[in-house]
Amino acid sequence: VIAGEAADGVEALEMARRLEPDLVITDVKMPMMDGIELSRQLRAAGFPEMPILVLSGYNDFSFAKEAMKFGVADYLLKPVDPEELSGVLEKVYEQLLAATRQKVKEKAKSKSLKNFFLGRLIRGEIYEHHFETAADNGISLDGERFCSAVVSIDRYGEFVTSLTEQEIGLIKFALENMIEEIIGGNGYFFEISEQWYGIMLIGPASLAEPDLLSLAERI
Repeated sequence: VIAGEAADGVEALEMARRLEPDLVITDVKMPMMDGIELSRQLRAAGFPEMPILVLSGYNDFSFAKEAMKFGVADYLLKPVDPEELSGVLEKVYEQLLAATRQKVKEKAKSKSLKNFFLGRLIRGEIYEHHFETAADNGISLDGERFCSAVVSIDRYGEFVTSLTEQEIGLIKFALENMIEEIIGGNGYFFEISEQWYGIMLIGPASLAEPDLLSLAERI
């Protein structure tokens, strides 16, 4: 899918910032801003890993050398050979796929560590360095009072035997999103086991059991 097409380098920069495409293909020679400067500004704008493919009609290594300074994915001479372009796009695709898989893996690891920490915290198994350990797991314990609750999936045995693994995954994903939306920025939702989930509310000294019961009713 083509996210967008720009008439000049300045427009290309604005569109790339706004749309954040998986790949930018740019010509070296463009009005307003050339492809080398576009590559430089994209890196400076906070897109260090965005793949950039540079096209040029000039068989001049200095252009390629300059482009490589900004970590472009590749540099192709015009007229572009379709097979060569296809090969470059395939390479970029594999790199993007590998990066996505790595991010998913890191996110799952981070989520697992957060679940583990919050589970131990509400069970009273962490006695020292609460705030430091929480911060390491992306959790803020900045509050005066804490309340916790446990949520379970009704008829869990029937649930796991009557649905496919994909359907179960979708329902759990929806459950997590729904509860996190209800909690907002007032606490954390975490997984304890396949069936059980925890909720920790963090608030002012006035936070009390009725607040937790009201939250439970909404859920």
